Amino acid sequence: MIHLLSFLFASFDPSDSDALVVGLLGLSLFGFLSYWWAHYSEGIQSWVEAKWVGDRGKIVRVVALKAWGFATMGVIPAWVLHAKWGWTLEDMGVAWPQDVSAEVWGVWTALMVSTVVLSMVAGKEGAKNYPQIRATEWSLSTMIWSGLGWTIYLAAYEFMFRGFLLFPMASAIGTWPAVAISTMLYSVTHFHKGKGETLWCLPVGVLTCWMTVETGSLLLTVVGHVLVSWFNTAYHVRRNPNMTWVGWTRG
Repeated sequence: MIHLLSFLFASFDPSDSDALVVGLLGLSLFGFLSYWWAHYSEGIQSWVEAKWVGDRGKIVRVVALKAWGFATMGVIPAWVLHAKWGWTLEDMGVAWPQDVSAEVWGVWTALMVSTVVLSMVAGKEGAKNYPQIRATEWSLSTMIWSGLGWTIYLAAYEFMFRGFLLFPMASAIGTWPAVAISTMLYSVTHFHKGKGETLWCLPVGVLTCWMTVETGSLLLTVVGHVLVSWFNTAYHVRRNPNMTWVGWTRG
C-alpha cells in the first residue's frame, strides 16, 4: 500500500502548491474510504465473529477497525507528507499547545458542554450511533478497550481534519479557505449519523480549526473529542435496555 502511494505521488512537484492541495485531498479520501471499506466489509466481520464468538468478537472487530483507522488516517498520510513534501508532525499540529488564551479555553469548554448536552437529548439518533461496540454485557475491561479504540482512532481523525487538512492546506491556499475545506469535509463525513450531528459539525469544525491554529496544536481538539466519545459510550450503554453492566447494579 505504501509503495502504491509512493508511485502515485512520484510525479508530483513538491514546490507546486496545486500538487500539494491535490495530494492532501487524495490522502484524506484514501484514509476515509479505506477505514469505511473495512468497517462495512462483511467478509472481515464474518471472519472476526467466527474466530471470536459473541461479545468478544464485537470488541475485537471495533478495536481492530480503530487501529486500522489510525494507520490509514494518521500514520500513512504523515509518512507520505514527510517523505514527499518535508512536513513534520510538529508542523502539522502534533505539538504541545502554545499561548492558550482565555478565549480558547472558553470556546473549548463551551463546545464540550454543548456537545454533551446535545448527546443527552439526541434520543434514538444517539442510541443508533453509540456505543459502537454492540456488546450485550459491559464490564470495566469492555469500557477500557472501547476507550482505547476511540483514543487511537480520534487522534488520527483529528490529525486528518485539523492536522494535514489544515496546516499544509493553509500554506497553499490560505488559512480560512483551508478551514472551510476541512469543515465541509468534516461535516460531510457525518451524514451517516443523521441531520442533527451533520449540521452541528459546521460550527464545531470552524471553532476547532480556529483553536488548533491559535495554539499550533491538536491536543485540545483530540482531548475534547476523546472525552465526548467516552461520555457517549458510557451514557448510551447505561440507557440501552439490551446492554448490562456486568457486576454493577442498574438503577
